Amino acid sequence: MRRMIAVAAVLAAALVPAAPAVAGCIATVELGSTPAGVAAGQTWAVDITVLQHGVTPMPDATPSVIITGADGTTKTFAATQTDTVGTYRAAVSFPADGTWNYAVNDGFPVAECAQTHTFAPVEIGAGAGGTTSGGGGSGPGGLTWFLLAGAGVALVGGAGMVLARRRPDRSVPSA
Repeated sequence: MRRMIAVAAVLAAALVPAAPAVAGCIATVELGSTPAGVAAGQTWAVDITVLQHGVTPMPDATPSVIITGADGTTKTFAATQTDTVGTYRAAVSFPADGTWNYAVNDGFPVAECAQTHTFAPVEIGAGAGGTTSGGGGSGPGGLTWFLLAGAGVALVGGAGMVLARRRPDRSVPSA
């Protein structure tokens, strides 16, 4: 029994330091506008708000907007900090009419945590009514980090249950 408790304690100790590191790698982005109605060659000035855990503005992010045309043309536009903490501005120019995909790399300060948040394609040019979605995008790795953090919490909880389990005293009473 002592050995099982020792193993559970070592496992719990190994997982606890990892949980905060994993939990800190989540950021969301919110756009102040979409490129709906923008014509080729015009500038789309977009404000990007980067929030850690969807709540805390990130003053040290380096976000960028990435656009990709139907022909594979890709351009990246760096955003710069505004006077509002956690809010950045990018000046984006679509080089030609047509359907464009756009995304925002949140520029998370820890490189392996940075995510690219994608949005619905937009029609640029004459008659652009737009099929866009504003607000927060989703990165492909955000759910993975969330699930890993949840698994770590579940393992630590299981180790705690093992430690809390009480077994009947099997010692022989002394005479």
